[in-house]
Amino acid sequence: MGFSARAPIVTCGLAGRPAALGAMPVVMLREEAVALVGRIYEAAAIPEFWPGVLGSISRSIDGVGACLFTPDGRWIASEAFAEEVDLFISRGWLERDTFNARLEASGRGGFVCDLDLFRREEIDREPVYADWLHPRGLGWGASSLMRLPHERTVFINVERRRGRGPVETPFVRHLNQLHPHIARAAMISSHLALERTQAASSALQMVGVPAALLRPGGRVEHANGLFLQLQPQPVRECSAELVLANARAQAELALTLAEIEGGHGLGRAIALPAQGERGAYVLHVMPVRGAARDVFSACTAMVLATPVVARPVLPADLLVSLFDLTPAEARVAHKIAAGATVETIAETLGVSRETVRSQLKAALAKVGLTRQAELVGLLASIPAGHPRMGDAQ
Repeated sequence: MGFSARAPIVTCGLAGRPAALGAMPVVMLREEAVALVGRIYEAAAIPEFWPGVLGSISRSIDGVGACLFTPDGRWIASEAFAEEVDLFISRGWLERDTFNARLEASGRGGFVCDLDLFRREEIDREPVYADWLHPRGLGWGASSLMRLPHERTVFINVERRRGRGPVETPFVRHLNQLHPHIARAAMISSHLALERTQAASSALQMVGVPAALLRPGGRVEHANGLFLQLQPQPVRECSAELVLANARAQAELALTLAEIEGGHGLGRAIALPAQGERGAYVLHVMPVRGAARDVFSACTAMVLATPVVARPVLPADLLVSLFDLTPAEARVAHKIAAGATVETIAETLGVSRETVRSQLKAALAKVGLTRQAELVGLLASIPAGHPRMGDAQ
């Protein structure tokens, strides 16, 4: 729906002055409406503009504030309303609010008001109204939902003071004239947020860091080529969903993602033990943050994988020359330094664990060490370009 010369546009009063209680809504000038639509599309490209736009939308119906939020509690609000929204969500009221569930179940398009979904006696009994909104002088508003790509739902709520009364029909018409523009702007913001996060992943590829972007539930939005190469070890699967080969690490990943999606996770570093020929890695799980991108981005987390051994491990044949190891002892020492365990070495080489332990013990003795960790530290500290014994200096 556009703004034609005949379409009534209503606001709280001329020059933005609040309308008196019971006064008839005043028609907004067409030029003002067009300017507001222009600002909505500016916010689509520049997320930092959304708080100001939401404030203007709220004032246009004589409201006190407006916000955009997702069912999992990410939000952005007009400046004067931000503290209220923050408290509402952080204290768990969003999960107890039945309005949004009724709105979604109703299948209604456009903006819907409180009395469209509740009877007055229900409102008086509903905990969110009785225990949160009404004590704060709030309780009348208009809301709508928007479906975005990647199974995303974003709600918009415009709130009024309780004493101002329910949102009148002309104001609802005004919001519905804005609705398609808000929805299109939200769609644009969603696409741009995804492009920004994908660009970050591609940049990490350029500097040699395996990275992937995750949607809720560990679903993979994007993985760069280096991350894909970690399959099947230590990453078992990363096409539809990120699944780690190690069960303990997978449990830690699931817990970390749940904390991030719940809005109280700061990320975590997860150890990925060596698997077969692949060395050990550390998986760094980080939340995707940032103003409106919290609302519009389909991604909730970025994961980076870094090898435990930063420099190349000395080749086994070089260990033979440097420390007078047998080829079998050198192979075991090389794999231990690369992060492999006795069990995985035995499986890879097709020998018993006792044989591997015996060869490791012999290698330690020849090098003059007693602990496996000391061997790893020593071999990691020697540059891979160290000359062979007897080579010309």
